[in-house]
Amino acid sequence: MTSLVSDEARLLNESFPTPFAFIWFLSSMYSLMDDKVFLLAKGFSTFVTFKGFLSTVDILMFNEVLLLAEGSSTLITF
Repeated sequence: MTSLVSDEARLLNESFPTPFAFIWFLSSMYSLMDDKVFLLAKGFSTFVTFKGFLSTVDILMFNEVLLLAEGSSTLITF
C-alpha cells in the first residue's frame, strides 16, 4: 500500500510542474515577448528611417531636375 501511494505521489510530481518551473516558464515567455517587441520596434524604426531616406533622395532628385529645367527652355514634369 505504501509503494502504491509513493508511486502515485511520484506520478503526480512528474505530471505537474513545480511552481518554480511554472514561474521560470512565464518569465522566459515574457523575455521572448520582450525581445519580439524590441525586434518589431527596431524593424519599424529601420523601415521609417529607410523610407525617410528614400523620400529625401526623391526630393533631392526632383530639385535637381527642376534646376536643370530652369536652365533649359522646356520644363520637365512628372
